Order: sequence, then C-alpha cells, then structure tokens
Amino acid sequence: MNVALADQRSPSEIVVEGAHAVKALIEAEDFSVTEVIVERDRHLDLAEQCRKEKITVRRETRAGMQQISGYDFHRGILASARRPQQLHLEPLLQEDCFRKFLILDHLADPGNLGTLIRSAAAFGADAVVLESGKGADPFCRKSIRSSATAVFRTAIIEVPCLEESLRQLQKSDVWLVGTSCDPEEQTQSAALRTPGSKIALAVGSEATGLRQNLSSLCSEIRHIAIADEMESLNAAVAGSLLMREVFAEG
Repeated sequence: MNVALADQRSPSEIVVEGAHAVKALIEAEDFSVTEVIVERDRHLDLAEQCRKEKITVRRETRAGMQQISGYDFHRGILASARRPQQLHLEPLLQEDCFRKFLILDHLADPGNLGTLIRSAAAFGADAVVLESGKGADPFCRKSIRSSATAVFRTAIIEVPCLEESLRQLQKSDVWLVGTSCDPEEQTQSAALRTPGSKIALAVGSEATGLRQNLSSLCSEIRHIAIADEMESLNAAVAGSLLMREVFAEG
C-alpha cells in the first residue's frame, strides 16, 4: 500500500488512518479491507480483531509508518480498502426508505465535503449525491477524517451528471430545495410541497455556489440571513444549518 499517493483520486483503493476510523471501516458492510498496517506494540486489540476477520495485518516501526504515510504519522494504524461498489440513483428512488437526499455541487475542499457527509448522517439524510470526478473525492483521507466515520455508513452516490440526476429526482416527485447566498433569490414556495413527500437539499460549491442550471430545477430556494458585514458562511456550516432546517420538515 503506497499511502503517500493515496490522496490522488483512485478508482479502486482508499486509505483510512487512526484507530477509531479503522475500526469503523472494518465493521462497515460495504467496504472490503485489503490490509492493515500497525505500529509495533500499539493497537493490539484492533490487530487481533483484524486477524479474527482474516484481514492481512502488517507491523511496522514508527519510522516505517512515517515512510509509508509520507508525513510525521503518529496515530499508529492505517488501513487500505477497496472503494465501495458504485451505487445508482434511479433504483434507490424506487425504495421508500430513501426519502432525504443531500446534493453536493462540486465541493472543492475535502474538509467541507467530509463535514457535510457527517452532518448528513446526523440530520437523517439517506444518501449523498455528487458528480463523479468533479470537486473533492469523498473517499480521500481528509474527507474521511472530516466525516468522523460517517462516510462508512452513508450511501454515497457518484453520478455522471448532476443536472440529469436532479431531473430524475423531479420525475420521482422529490421536492428540490436549492441554496443561495443572495437573499433576492429566496422563494416562498415551501407551502406547495405535498406533506410527507421525499425531499432533497442542493448545496453549491465554496466559490460559486449552486450552479444556475441546477438552481433553476429546484422547487424552492433557501437563504440564511447573516450580518451585513459578513459576505457569506462557510459552505459546510451553511449546508449543515439548512440540512437541520429542511430535513426536520420531514
């Protein structure tokens, strides 16, 4: 496992670091762990759990761990796993248990992406939808860390085209809520939503917000009022606040 190269988008492998995250990875149903590397005389219980589950365990010195990771690594344990099997949006829309969706439009910062996945899990989202190959990778090391293991228990759907996916959601009678930094774009159409219908919240990128071709497909647009002297909120903060509001509406 060449962990130092793991932040490059890989079609097949992800890297997880730290005891809490590695334990969550091992226990996740949709991930196949290929190897665990443990610093000698550390995390003995976790290494034993790996052996019981027939996962390859390799022991290294502190210097060896740093050489593998590519930086001053002190958490004492790393794991590699195959990326989970690709999920597809259309069949999930036919399942009644998938009712709340978070749509992420080209989030560039993996810390923001991971935080939003964590918030999605906390506020009851059933799936996170993003465009494959655009923006940050949900399975890069920083995103995994920021998600606080939520990435291992949240359905991540990487689609070829977000615009087409929003049209699919529309056709399935999912109520689409867009976001905007501009108070003039906020609409007052929430009352038109059928009670109990499925719902999706679309959050735009840090630099440009939700693209116009996506916001034009939304049933309504929400805006968070902030102090005049502040230009905007961080994307992860704004998205989390709106998730709490929108998903609480059922």
